[in-house]
Amino acid sequence: MFKWLANLFSSNVEVAKDEAKAIENTISAVAGVKKVEKIVEVAVKDVKATKASLSKLTKQGLEDVAKAHYSVDIDKRKKKDDLVKEVLALAKKK
Repeated sequence: MFKWLANLFSSNVEVAKDEAKAIENTISAVAGVKKVEKIVEVAVKDVKATKASLSKLTKQGLEDVAKAHYSVDIDKRKKKDDLVKEVLALAKKK
């Protein structure tokens, strides 16, 4: 009687483990898909100080432009729009 109960529960546990592994593999395959951000590398010398051209840059690119042209270190923790405005203000001062 106890062997019958042990077989009854152990087979369900093994099936449940197999199903859990299959679900885990499916989730990891779906979660493994990452959003790809388009990164455009531009030479700092080629960047004009217009809102349109600065908006195309990443935060890192904006920081590089500010350092190269204006010798100012900007805070990348701010929103990108604020960084663009800050670099435009630096361009108008110069």
